[in-house]
This record gives sequence, structure tokens and C-alpha cells, in this order.
Amino acid sequence: MALPGFFVAGAPKAGTTAVHAALARHPSLYMSSVKEPKFFLTDGPPPSRGGPGDAATYREHVWRRDHYEVLFDRAPAGAYAGESTPFYLYHRDAQRRIRELIPDARLIVILRDPVERAHSNWTHMWSAGLDPVGDVVQACAEEERRTAAGWADFWQYTALGRYGEHHRGTQGERNRPPSRNAPPSRTVEGVAGQHHSQRYRPRPGRDNPFARADGAAGQSAQAPADLGAAQGADTCVRARHPAA
Repeated sequence: MALPGFFVAGAPKAGTTAVHAALARHPSLYMSSVKEPKFFLTDGPPPSRGGPGDAATYREHVWRRDHYEVLFDRAPAGAYAGESTPFYLYHRDAQRRIRELIPDARLIVILRDPVERAHSNWTHMWSAGLDPVGDVVQACAEEERRTAAGWADFWQYTALGRYGEHHRGTQGERNRPPSRNAPPSRTVEGVAGQHHSQRYRPRPGRDNPFARADGAAGQSAQAPADLGAAQGADTCVRARHPAA
């Protein structure tokens, strides 16, 4: 049975694509070729309707167990397998499913300033021609109505940034604010199993399609020991068990 041992979660538009690409280059790790399989978001087929573009996104979900396991079949012997689905932090049910199927799994949580994240989220949808509202504040005001109408989670510009509410689901009363001096077993290098000092930058148009060639808007981090460093985003990375 091929299943991952760790997950990159957190928030959309917080740098998970860059982190996934960095971890994929680590010799001891194996990351799924599908960056966001979203397997644990549902117990069966995902919804088929929603807001603009949602139906196409739902069709990308890898929701069948056998299809999900195929993503890790090619992991080399001894490699630590992982996948990246930011919404696992937002969904308590996803955290429960992970605990039930993979009790020893770890979560690498990527966070970003919630205001910057919300603006980046709206920019993504508006520039793609999906959000008809051309003002981010007005678009956020539409959030409650859109949620009630069954639009997908990616439209929840402000709700996705309420990290305290989401993170409590992974640790309960034991949750504490992340510390940059956390022991290695609770950080990315603990997941990777060794330290690397290789400097990593996303390749514009590949690791992050919104990154600029000069790196001004891209993510910058060491892979994998210091993936918390970032440019243009307040990003922190922690590995922890998704305990109740």
C-alpha cells in the first residue's frame, strides 16, 4: 500500500507550490507528481457544481483510493513520500480522515499574512477572468453570499486566512504559536531527516507561475532546512502531527 507520510498544508497563495517543488528535489523525499490531489477533502466524489470555474477544478480531484495510491507507487525504496494540498488545514474533516488512515502522518503548515493572502487570492481569480468583481474589498463582501450558494473554498478570501481557527483542529488545546527555535523533529528538517544548505528559488512560470524573473515577487528558501524564509510573504513552516 503506497501512501504518503507527510502533507504540505496551510493556505492557498501562501507559497505551497514553491515548497512542494523544493521538497521534490530533496534526495530523501518523494513528492506526488500531482501537486494538489485533494484526496482527503471528500469521502467520495467531489461536488459537480459551484462558482465560476469550480466544476473544472472539482474534476481534477484525485478522490479514488487506488488512483491516489498510484501517485506514490514510484517512490524509491526508503524515500519519505508526501503531497501538498493547502486546504487540509482548513478542513477539519480532512484532518480526521488523515488521522484515521495515516495516524503517524505529519503536517507541514505554510501560512502567510492573511490580508496579503486574501488579496493574492482575489488577484488570481480576477486575473483569470473568474471573479467579476474588480475590487478586492467588494469581492470579500460577497464571500458570505457565495459560500451560501455553494461556491468552492477558494472563493473564501477572508475565511481561509483565519489560521487560528483552522490550526486548533490539528493540535487542540496543545497548540502553541510556532517557534523558530523548535526542535528539529517539529520542523521541516525533521521531516526530511537531514539538513541541506542549498539555496532555492522558484523558476518563474514553472514552480510558481506568478513569480517574476527578478525574484522580487517569488519565494526564497533553503531546501529543506529553512523553508520558512520568504520574500513578500510572512510565511512559517512547521511539521506536526494532525492530532485531535
